[in-house]
Amino acid sequence: MQTMVEQNKVNSAIAPYKAVLIIDDDDVDTFINQKILANANFSANTYAKNSVTTALSLLRSMPEADLPDLILLDINMPILNGFDFLNAFNTLHHTITSRCRIVVLSSSMHDEEIRSITSNKYVEGFVNKPLDLNKLQTILDKNVERTA
Repeated sequence: MQTMVEQNKVNSAIAPYKAVLIIDDDDVDTFINQKILANANFSANTYAKNSVTTALSLLRSMPEADLPDLILLDINMPILNGFDFLNAFNTLHHTITSRCRIVVLSSSMHDEEIRSITSNKYVEGFVNKPLDLNKLQTILDKNVERTA
């Protein structure tokens, strides 16, 4: 599986987030989401990984100062999915788990799956794909309310 690592740098003085990590196996969705984040000046740095394994490796290898403030996590991915990521995330060092907010960004979830995923202590909310400026504003303004 191809590893995709792209980093966009914008003006960090005005970006609300220092870093965002997108975890999504769909390269087209990831490209579009990176462009939306960059155009909105949403984060100073945007990282993207197309698998759970590569995302976890990145998080484990990053210096604390570079850890993402926000993770946008797709749920439906091959091999290991978003639920697998959350299980593994739970085992990471407290420095990582306390720093990174997780928002699920997905298009094909049923109400029961949404309730299950948003009840995870690390997930701060769920946003339907596609990402847009209004959804970014929701993440900023309301910190994406947890739904039970």
